[in-house]
Amino acid sequence: MSEPALRVLVLEDDAATAHELLTLLKRSRRPPILAVHACASADSLPDPSEAAFDAVLLGVERGDLHRLAILDEVLRRAGGTPVVAIVSGNDLELGDRLIGRGVGAWVAAPGLAAGALRRAIQKAVAGTPKDRVLTGYVAALDSRRPSPSEGSPSHAAWDRVLACLGRPEHDARVDETPVEATGSEAPAAPAERSREARGEVLDGKYELLRTVAEGGLGQVFEARHVQIGHRVAVKMIRRPLSGDAELAARFLLEARAAGAVAHPGCIKIMDFGMSPDGRVYLVMEYLEGENLAQRIRRETRLPVPEAVAVVSDTLDVLAATHAKGIVHRDLKPENIFLASRPHRPPEVKLLDFGIARLSDRRAGEERLTDPGVALGSPHFMAPEQIAALPDVDARADTYATGVVLFEALTGRTPFQGANSREVMLHALTEPFPSLRSVDPSLPDALDQVVRRATARDRAHRFPSAEAFQLALQPFGGGA
Repeated sequence: MSEPALRVLVLEDDAATAHELLTLLKRSRRPPILAVHACASADSLPDPSEAAFDAVLLGVERGDLHRLAILDEVLRRAGGTPVVAIVSGNDLELGDRLIGRGVGAWVAAPGLAAGALRRAIQKAVAGTPKDRVLTGYVAALDSRRPSPSEGSPSHAAWDRVLACLGRPEHDARVDETPVEATGSEAPAAPAERSREARGEVLDGKYELLRTVAEGGLGQVFEARHVQIGHRVAVKMIRRPLSGDAELAARFLLEARAAGAVAHPGCIKIMDFGMSPDGRVYLVMEYLEGENLAQRIRRETRLPVPEAVAVVSDTLDVLAATHAKGIVHRDLKPENIFLASRPHRPPEVKLLDFGIARLSDRRAGEERLTDPGVALGSPHFMAPEQIAALPDVDARADTYATGVVLFEALTGRTPFQGANSREVMLHALTEPFPSLRSVDPSLPDALDQVVRRATARDRAHRFPSAEAFQLALQPFGGGA
């Protein structure tokens, strides 16, 4: 009895490569493979009403932001249909990272044989229920990286493909929990979280008084030193995650990173310990005030001098941070605290170095900053972070700070989407919007500064935090 045929959608923009792949797939007999080719041309796409594929085939190359964006969109739209990646070069490391990204199987491109391709497809299909099929269709694009200029052929192609995908337009800001390939722990119910740990005395020194902030992974408490009465903040891992060795290591990394920066604008971490039930905690200076996200929500938009002053002060802290070889990698309004001071403007404090990259990483820390995993908060991640490139540097913080300034001035982030993947896809493929397209009253020269800070190609950004800060001086950025 003959095996049922597998239907495979081949996404390839190069005609010669597509012909080679279709020829290889036709050679398969057990099972037979019926391949359909899709490319950027709208009139060559399969009829979406007939699309019912067992697998999707797509080529991926290390460092190609364009293809990685396509891959993420394919994974988002596939509805459970497995994706098989053809990896350019015999890149075992990239192949394994793609598996972590959601790919069902991968095969190396050099010397690609029909048998190897068939086995990869069978391997991917075997782990997927047969009633899961692709809904709609997707298209590969021209191999050129999208140009920053609007109206270019690449952007026209993207617009056509995303229109075919039925891309929804959303204006909601998605969850800003730092993104990792494995996702994050869902937060506990508020009542459960507020009861955790209050009243405890840690190491006989720190009495937890009340919860001041909480998230899916941990809580921040107001506390006091029981011997001297000094008020402090304690950041602690939640009980359900007390056995998470990697999260504990991130807390230690945060303490090391913040402790290495001798700048008054960097949050001071004074102690590190573990509770009797295994929860790691940090003891930090206690701050009164609000974070920049709260300020923006309250005022909608900040006046230019105020927004520029906050960002300039943040860049001053970043300059000291980068001088120590540390890249923060999670700059966003929630991590910029405006600490109240009597009779003076608020003092900017930079928080949360939990996913920072240190130049002098110790044994085990390389695993915490795996170059194959995208780390950061979607709206503020630089394109190289989204692509999980291994050489993310200080210019990623420059990009994020530019996005922070954009939001402070306009009351919205530059790219919106229904979920993290949509936001990141837009950041990879669409031109960074103009400040003046949101608020025509904003200075054109300031718009140009933000555009340079957020250039898709990091070689075109400001070379340092100091250079960005200098460019802001005419708008009230100080020195």
